[in-house]
Amino acid sequence: MATHQVAKFCISSKLSYKRVVRRIGKYLKATVGKGMIFKPDGRRSLEWYTDADFFWGWDKADLGNPEVVLSKTGYMLMYANCPVLFCIELQT
Repeated sequence: MATHQVAKFCISSKLSYKRVVRRIGKYLKATVGKGMIFKPDGRRSLEWYTDADFFWGWDKADLGNPEVVLSKTGYMLMYANCPVLFCIELQT
């Protein structure tokens, strides 16, 4: 998630983004032996979850500018209680 957020700003990079990328790199290096363990549940089949978040990025200063107000849509596909696909997209 963090790398995705930083990648959105790679065209207009700034020193602060460089610091964030270094911080993410240090975190990944320190947690190389950690991870998630999924245990499939054979009693469950294909499941699909969706969600939407309205006014993502909204601020009171943006009241008169609808172009900066974005909604978020997300979905997750799971099989046997294990995630297969996860996606979050910004709507225009």
